[in-house]
Amino acid sequence: MTVMKPEDRFKAVVLSVVQNLKPAVVQGRPEVEKRYDAMMPVFLESAQKRFNELSDAIASIYASNFTAEELREIIAFYHTPTGQKLLARQAVIAQQSMTAGQELGRAVMKDVMQQMNDHAN
Repeated sequence: MTVMKPEDRFKAVVLSVVQNLKPAVVQGRPEVEKRYDAMMPVFLESAQKRFNELSDAIASIYASNFTAEELREIIAFYHTPTGQKLLARQAVIAQQSMTAGQELGRAVMKDVMQQMNDHAN
Protein backbone atom coordinates (compact mmCIF):
# COMPACT_ATOMS: atom_id res chain seq x y z
CA MET A 1 0.00 0.00 0.00
CA THR A 2 2.96 2.27 0.63
CA VAL A 3 4.08 1.93 -2.99
CA MET A 4 0.61 2.05 -4.57
CA LYS A 5 -0.69 5.00 -2.49
CA PRO A 6 -4.39 4.17 -2.87
CA GLU A 7 -5.28 7.20 -0.76
CA ASP A 8 -4.00 9.50 -3.51
CA ARG A 9 -6.16 7.79 -6.14
CA PHE A 10 -9.15 7.75 -3.80
CA LYS A 11 -8.74 11.47 -3.08
CA ALA A 12 -8.77 12.21 -6.81
CA VAL A 13 -11.82 10.03 -7.39
CA VAL A 14 -13.72 11.52 -4.43
CA LEU A 15 -12.98 15.05 -5.63
CA SER A 16 -14.09 14.15 -9.15
CA VAL A 17 -17.31 12.53 -7.92
CA VAL A 18 -18.09 15.56 -5.76
CA GLN A 19 -17.54 17.89 -8.70
CA ASN A 20 -19.57 15.73 -11.08
CA LEU A 21 -22.46 15.34 -8.62
CA LYS A 22 -22.85 19.04 -7.95
CA PRO A 23 -24.94 19.92 -11.04
CA ALA A 24 -27.29 16.97 -10.43
CA VAL A 25 -27.77 17.89 -6.77
CA VAL A 26 -27.94 21.67 -7.20
CA GLN A 27 -30.11 21.74 -10.33
CA GLY A 28 -29.78 25.50 -10.67
CA ARG A 29 -31.03 26.21 -7.14
CA PRO A 30 -28.77 28.85 -5.51
CA GLU A 31 -29.79 27.94 -1.94
CA VAL A 32 -28.90 24.28 -2.54
CA GLU A 33 -25.62 25.24 -4.21
CA LYS A 34 -24.70 27.36 -1.20
CA ARG A 35 -25.37 24.46 1.21
CA TYR A 36 -23.57 22.01 -1.13
CA ASP A 37 -20.48 24.25 -1.24
CA ALA A 38 -20.59 24.70 2.53
CA MET A 39 -20.78 20.93 3.15
CA MET A 40 -18.00 19.90 0.75
CA PRO A 41 -15.11 20.73 3.11
CA VAL A 42 -16.89 18.76 5.86
CA PHE A 43 -17.45 15.82 3.51
CA LEU A 44 -13.85 15.86 2.24
CA GLU A 45 -12.49 16.07 5.80
CA SER A 46 -14.63 13.11 6.80
CA ALA A 47 -13.39 11.14 3.77
CA GLN A 48 -9.79 12.08 4.61
CA LYS A 49 -10.18 10.55 8.08
CA ARG A 50 -11.19 7.23 6.52
CA PHE A 51 -8.36 6.88 3.99
CA ASN A 52 -6.39 4.58 6.35
CA GLU A 53 -9.43 2.29 6.50
CA LEU A 54 -9.36 2.18 2.71
CA SER A 55 -5.67 1.25 2.68
CA ASP A 56 -6.30 -1.53 5.19
CA ALA A 57 -9.25 -2.86 3.18
CA ILE A 58 -7.28 -2.79 -0.08
CA ALA A 59 -4.33 -4.54 1.59
CA SER A 60 -6.68 -7.32 2.73
CA ILE A 61 -8.12 -7.62 -0.77
CA TYR A 62 -4.67 -7.94 -2.31
CA ALA A 63 -3.62 -10.44 0.37
CA SER A 64 -6.65 -12.60 -0.37
CA ASN A 65 -6.03 -12.55 -4.12
CA PHE A 66 -2.25 -12.89 -4.35
CA THR A 67 0.41 -15.00 -2.69
CA ALA A 68 3.24 -13.35 -0.77
CA GLU A 69 5.58 -14.04 -3.70
CA GLU A 70 3.15 -12.49 -6.19
CA LEU A 71 2.83 -9.42 -3.98
CA ARG A 72 6.64 -9.10 -3.93
CA GLU A 73 6.61 -9.27 -7.75
CA ILE A 74 3.91 -6.58 -7.92
CA ILE A 75 5.92 -4.37 -5.58
CA ALA A 76 9.02 -4.92 -7.71
CA PHE A 77 7.04 -3.88 -10.80
CA TYR A 78 5.88 -0.69 -9.11
CA HIS A 79 9.51 0.19 -8.44
CA THR A 80 10.31 0.05 -12.18
CA PRO A 81 10.01 3.18 -14.36
CA THR A 82 6.87 1.76 -15.99
CA GLY A 83 5.37 0.92 -12.61
CA GLN A 84 6.11 4.44 -11.39
CA LYS A 85 4.52 5.86 -14.53
CA LEU A 86 1.42 3.72 -13.94
CA LEU A 87 1.17 4.92 -10.34
CA ALA A 88 1.63 8.55 -11.38
CA ARG A 89 -1.05 8.33 -14.05
CA GLN A 90 -3.66 6.20 -12.27
CA ALA A 91 -5.72 9.19 -11.09
CA VAL A 92 -5.88 10.59 -14.62
CA ILE A 93 -6.68 7.14 -16.02
CA ALA A 94 -9.41 6.66 -13.42
CA GLN A 95 -10.91 10.07 -14.28
CA GLN A 96 -10.77 9.38 -18.01
CA SER A 97 -12.28 5.93 -17.45
CA MET A 98 -15.08 7.41 -15.35
CA THR A 99 -15.80 9.98 -18.05
CA ALA A 100 -15.84 7.26 -20.71
CA GLY A 101 -18.23 5.21 -18.56
CA GLN A 102 -20.52 8.20 -18.08
CA GLU A 103 -20.54 8.86 -21.83
CA LEU A 104 -21.34 5.21 -22.48
CA GLY A 105 -24.15 5.34 -19.91
CA ARG A 106 -25.62 8.41 -21.59
CA ALA A 107 -25.41 6.74 -25.00
CA VAL A 108 -27.13 3.59 -23.70
CA MET A 109 -29.89 5.69 -22.11
CA LYS A 110 -30.34 7.58 -25.37
CA ASP A 111 -30.63 4.27 -27.25
CA VAL A 112 -33.13 2.91 -24.72
CA MET A 113 -35.22 6.08 -24.86
CA GLN A 114 -35.19 5.94 -28.65
CA GLN A 115 -36.29 2.31 -28.63
CA MET A 116 -39.06 3.12 -26.17
CA ASN A 117 -40.24 5.95 -28.40
CA ASP A 118 -40.08 3.71 -31.49
CA HIS A 119 -42.17 1.03 -29.76
CA ALA A 120 -44.70 3.58 -28.50
CA ASN A 121 -45.47 4.65 -32.07
